[in-house]
Amino acid sequence: MADDDLFAQQVIDLDIPSTQTPRLMTEWTPEMEMLTNLYDRMGEQITVALAAAGVKNPAKVKPAPRPKTAMDRMRQKRRVDDAAFLRSKLIPTHTPAAADAG
Repeated sequence: MADDDLFAQQVIDLDIPSTQTPRLMTEWTPEMEMLTNLYDRMGEQITVALAAAGVKNPAKVKPAPRPKTAMDRMRQKRRVDDAAFLRSKLIPTHTPAAADAG
């Protein structure tokens, strides 16, 4: 069944979202959190095992997605705002009056 083309086409037609998309808070349970943590730890263990076996620069397993919380959104907004403020202070804006003075 894993290599069945017809089954694969039917699954694709269902348009099931990717597992790498952030989960919704309504779907997030303590069990889901523990399974996600286990997934992340297993990825780390695989990387360590590959490195111990002599693999140069083993690929790291991406952490499983977590739901985006209000705190995450506020931190992201603050980072964007801080970057915009810093950019506005460090990069001079071109004004025609400044060009005419020189």
